[in-house]
Amino acid sequence: MFISLVFVFCFAGELQFQEPQSPRFAGPTQVVLALSGVQEDELLGVELFVNDESVAYFETAPFDTVIDFSRFAAGDIQLRAVAAFFDDRRLTATMKGTNHPHFHETDVRLVRVPIKVDRTRETKALGLKDFELKENGKQQKLEYLLDDNHPLDLVLVLDFSGSMEGRLPIVLRGVSNLLKRLHDRDRVQVVGFNHRVFEVSPPETDKNLVRRRLFAAKADGSTNLYGAVYSGIKLLTQSSQRRALLVFTDGRHDLDDAPDLYEKGLTDCIDLAARNGVPIYTLGVGGDTDPDILSELALRTGGTYYDLKSGRQVREAFDAIGGQLSDQYLLCYYTQSHFQGWHDIAVALKRPADALRYPGRLYFADK
Repeated sequence: MFISLVFVFCFAGELQFQEPQSPRFAGPTQVVLALSGVQEDELLGVELFVNDESVAYFETAPFDTVIDFSRFAAGDIQLRAVAAFFDDRRLTATMKGTNHPHFHETDVRLVRVPIKVDRTRETKALGLKDFELKENGKQQKLEYLLDDNHPLDLVLVLDFSGSMEGRLPIVLRGVSNLLKRLHDRDRVQVVGFNHRVFEVSPPETDKNLVRRRLFAAKADGSTNLYGAVYSGIKLLTQSSQRRALLVFTDGRHDLDDAPDLYEKGLTDCIDLAARNGVPIYTLGVGGDTDPDILSELALRTGGTYYDLKSGRQVREAFDAIGGQLSDQYLLCYYTQSHFQGWHDIAVALKRPADALRYPGRLYFADK
């Protein structure tokens, strides 16, 4: 089984497939194209073909669709995209693989495992062949690996309760430093919380726009920590990219007399993150936080907990997380397990590394 990507350059610009990552096509599959290095008003349209059959046409971005590969014959298959321009120029991208039209009828599912590698000098440029993964003690065939050359979806869950008023400036500076470490292609969404949970900034690749929206937010109210964390995880369950959740708070879950519209607890948050492979990075500052809860959220999901005592530590923690996110991988494989419930996951690296962090258990629900 192989994957082949061919790019034809008629002029400055690039057309490429972002999804699917695997060369194994099966059932309804998301197909995403990226076009860069050209002016949008030059584009006539992008046409997508499967085995020379036209299946989709886009006049403008996003170039995103779902194709049901079960209607195509088993065996070798080719995806080809052609971007046409008003002056008759062309860009072409081709992706080859193997079609399994009845693959999803045999009770298989794609499993995504987030992995954080504390790298030594010898562990740079890791590839799929460098990893081994076992599910319930059984070796699995790995399909593909997403590294820092692929986009990251990051959700920031930030405490805007009344007690944060004096701490907001240092937190926002820390977030600003973190945003500087992300790639242009990485997407950031910000969720704020006090007794409510609210959106501060929708999913956005423009980091300067995220900063401006952050500095407009105000601190007020009590602390609905669990509702905010659960909401942030839910947002990331829709992502097929590398993803992570960052939580910053100066207190524990405490609504005072405000109604709890979410009715979620620690177990709900950990279960949802573990089921979906979402690592949680938690940062707590001040004496009113609950270190046990913040540590549990991080350690049970493959993230890291930071207990912060000063403004300098806040800045250093955001900077450290920026570095860790660049060392985050998403390891993907197909499982044929029919068992609904928790599955033990064990990952090993064939090359030297200081440490591997990943969720040791994942929950497989009914499909």
